[in-house]
Amino acid sequence: MAYIGKHVKNAPEKAKKSRFGIWMVLYSAVFLAITAALLGVLWHRLDVFEASRPDTAFAEWMAVNKGGIREKMESMGIEKSFLDTLDFDNVTYYKKLDEYTEQSPAYGIRLGKRTYLTAFLAPDEALDYDSNTWKVSELKVIPSELCVYIPDDAALYISSVSADAKYAAEKNAQSIQLSVLESARADILGLKKYALTDVYGMENVKVLSANGEELSPSVVSGESYYFAPVESDYKIVAPGEFAVYVNDIRLDDGNSEILSEKLEDFEGVEDMIPYVPVVNTYTVRGLIAEPYIRAESYDGSVPEPVSDENGLTVYELAEDAAFKADVSQRITDAFRAYVNFSGNKNKDFQTNLNNYLKFLVPNSEAARRAKSAGSSLLWVNGRDTTLGSSEIASVIRYGADMFTAEMKFTIKTAPETDHSVLFLFVRYEDSWRIVRVLNN
Repeated sequence: MAYIGKHVKNAPEKAKKSRFGIWMVLYSAVFLAITAALLGVLWHRLDVFEASRPDTAFAEWMAVNKGGIREKMESMGIEKSFLDTLDFDNVTYYKKLDEYTEQSPAYGIRLGKRTYLTAFLAPDEALDYDSNTWKVSELKVIPSELCVYIPDDAALYISSVSADAKYAAEKNAQSIQLSVLESARADILGLKKYALTDVYGMENVKVLSANGEELSPSVVSGESYYFAPVESDYKIVAPGEFAVYVNDIRLDDGNSEILSEKLEDFEGVEDMIPYVPVVNTYTVRGLIAEPYIRAESYDGSVPEPVSDENGLTVYELAEDAAFKADVSQRITDAFRAYVNFSGNKNKDFQTNLNNYLKFLVPNSEAARRAKSAGSSLLWVNGRDTTLGSSEIASVIRYGADMFTAEMKFTIKTAPETDHSVLFLFVRYEDSWRIVRVLNN
């Protein structure tokens, strides 16, 4: 009996403990379920957050595209010569804070130590919690630092299109070294500059001079290309009596090359004439602009060139009409004395010789030849040496004290024959006399 009574007494306690255990299990299950749900939400939020980060999107893009950066730049039209200088084996990136915005995240891409590309991101797929993924929407290459300096009168073409249609040239941006003969010219501008911000190599760049000649860069410094102006040489041929000026600077052996050639008609009589006339050929080199050329004669007159083309300017001594008028009678009288002497007029050799010698410088070449011609002239007999016609063909003055006179004439033979003779006159004892006679 005692045993049975004890058992009935403990039954309520056991029932109470059993119910508590059940509640604990249920509570734990609920707690775990709630915790799992919360963790699921948290993990989802973390996944969404990570997927919505621009850094994540760009890191994934770089992992896929890092090895193809060169190809992408080639597809953007970047010149091969420029790409060949870049370090595609060392590609890194960073957040480009100066261009980064929440709406358009930006990342710089370095090749080696220098940034060459900027990637811009744009929203892509929508995610929970009003967020989204990102995609690279634009890849921009940094502006080029390529600068081209060309002569002011030259033209720049890019892929056969004039650069002036797209780029503004900066006039007189780079001074140039001018020669001494051009140093005073204010009309020669320096090089003009083109900043080619979207051109990276010179493959498609062409520079043409004013006359269409393709130029090559004379100096390359970094990404700056300098094209020197076309330099030209000029020749001026002028009598020694002329002073020649280029851009108002008189030419001498310090600023030009001078080749002097003596006139053959005056050689051999140097002791009887003031000087031996020469023709000077001046060569000036390395001029950028077409020069201003002028000549001045010894008397201050400014002659016009007889020829001026293809870089060659030619001056010649011209007749002085007033001087010709002053000396024409003297020339005519001398010529008649020469004809009478040469034709042994009236067979009076001595009289003809004496009259002729009055027009000759004593002991000159002309005087010596006249005196030694007696034996050859004495036989002239029965020949008709009568003048048909005569004219002073030209009178050329060489300085103040010397000139030449060319006479053209005919002799009355059957038929008449044409002749010419050149007299070299010098001033002798206040008159004009002959030192040389040249028959043509």
